[in-house]
Amino acid sequence: MKNNIWAILAMILVMFGLPGGTVVFAPHDAGMAIAFILFFGLNPAESMFVGIYAGMDIRHRWYLPLVNAALFLLGVWTVFDWGNPDFYGFTIAYLAVALVAMLTTVVVVRNVRKELNNT
Repeated sequence: MKNNIWAILAMILVMFGLPGGTVVFAPHDAGMAIAFILFFGLNPAESMFVGIYAGMDIRHRWYLPLVNAALFLLGVWTVFDWGNPDFYGFTIAYLAVALVAMLTTVVVVRNVRKELNNT
């Protein structure tokens, strides 16, 4: 359970800290470029890592992709525009990335365990 708390705290840092840091510290000229990097680079990668982490122990971490998507939505609503439905698409995409990574990890881990048991 402690590992899951650390994972959730890391997700909070990424999903609230990065957009907040962009708004506070980025110059106005670079704000849009940094937002593109966040939305199309860092957030999908973080969602993939959350899915891989959840897939390693799916019985105890199955909810982490859902928490990640919810934290993203709350983070961008807090920083940019509360209740803006434009961010739903990103939320669904990040959830899909995390779920695919989680299910792929489950399949890979099961196959590796089968191979190790057969040898």
